[in-house]
Amino acid sequence: MLTNFTEFNRCRPDPSTVDYVTHGTTAIVHAADDLSVFQTLEALPQIFESAHGLAPGKPYRLGLTSIGARSNPYGTTLTPNPGRKRLTLTDWDPRANALFGAAWLVGVAAAAADADIELLTLAGAGGPFGVLRGPGKVAPSFHVLSRLSLMQQHRRLHAKVSDPNIYVVATTSDKRASIIVANGCAQPKQIQLTSSGRVAILDAGTVPSAASADWVERSLAAQSGLLDLQPYAVAFIELDALEETS
Repeated sequence: MLTNFTEFNRCRPDPSTVDYVTHGTTAIVHAADDLSVFQTLEALPQIFESAHGLAPGKPYRLGLTSIGARSNPYGTTLTPNPGRKRLTLTDWDPRANALFGAAWLVGVAAAAADADIELLTLAGAGGPFGVLRGPGKVAPSFHVLSRLSLMQQHRRLHAKVSDPNIYVVATTSDKRASIIVANGCAQPKQIQLTSSGRVAILDAGTVPSAASADWVERSLAAQSGLLDLQPYAVAFIELDALEETS
């Protein structure tokens, strides 16, 4: 199903006739304000579980998963958005290529932690869902996708987070941990590193300098203790020892 789980559920496949199942998700079907967009993440684990139930044992490939809509299954066309406003069922959502969109993608990856998803599609190269902004320039979400790609095939660490606005994706390899932490709300947050590591924080202050593809590697610097996460900030963390991060 090229649209959302709703349509996938209404047009259930015969599992014996397919090699895998797939559908997309869109965060702005019903509402387009910032809070509602992040609240859509709460439903994803239940959606993933239901999709597995419709085709037991079949590989599950998720995509496109995005804030904006790739198509409108409920009408003849998408909502035109030349002014790049927060509107429902539009493809050109202004947050997709901004810091907000980068944090939201971390939330999607965190929600998929235990979902046994074979393939997760989070963006495109260009267009409304693109991570490339032009020659030599990338959107903030590029850095999330780039780090997630490096974490593939590594053992997943399951983070326990008490704050529902904090999203964490973590893996381990060769006794080292790679962690991405996102603040999914409009209020500043703090996280505590229980061991020293290298950290790069993508926030409103660093976005202007993060237009190059190698920004994370160039920006990782030794840090310990409390990390300040401004609204919708994303922290990229590399730890040499497998200590817990709270």
